[in-house]
Amino acid sequence: MQLTAPEEKPVRLYVSKESYLIVERETEGQPMILSDYREVDGQQVPFITTIHDALGETSIRIMQIEFNRNAPDTVVAPATATLRR
Repeated sequence: MQLTAPEEKPVRLYVSKESYLIVERETEGQPMILSDYREVDGQQVPFITTIHDALGETSIRIMQIEFNRNAPDTVVAPATATLRR
């Protein structure tokens, strides 16, 4: 499946016939492999993402994830900028 939005680069998604999960996402010939899906609060989440780009191969491994957790306002509050003249 290929997705294209106006003025955006095309994104190609590869979906597993067995699980119907996205197993690869490709933009500009640079693949991102999604694997080790686990159920978290009823959602399938890839715990390993492997990116192949001009810098080589980078793997990201999620150790723990939680959804709908209350966070203090200081964590999710917008940053305020102060301008000095």
